[in-house]
Amino acid sequence: MLLHRNMGRSVRFVQWAFLDLIVLFAAISTVKSAIGLAGIGTCLVLASLLVLANKQYIWDNYKKHYKKPKNSPLLTALTQPTATYLAINVYILWPATFLLGLFAIYAAYLIG
Repeated sequence: MLLHRNMGRSVRFVQWAFLDLIVLFAAISTVKSAIGLAGIGTCLVLASLLVLANKQYIWDNYKKHYKKPKNSPLLTALTQPTATYLAINVYILWPATFLLGLFAIYAAYLIG
């Protein structure tokens, strides 16, 4: 997420804005846990929806700009753009992020 290969400034801004919001709401959750959980949950839901909505664009861009790591077969195996890598991200990790966000919002509702 935070690797800036050939991305425009607007993409970098959005990535850092989401990261900043998550850090902000994590800090708020130390004082007001319901507000912090609701904020973190909302950020997670929005981020996962944006990624899933643009998954084909993101995947095409990743394949186009992928550079094989030097002298690291493990890193190559973990980051190489294969169908398995896409399936893990699109069908497991991002939906899990979405569900975690919904769970955080529900927990905030129960606390508040």
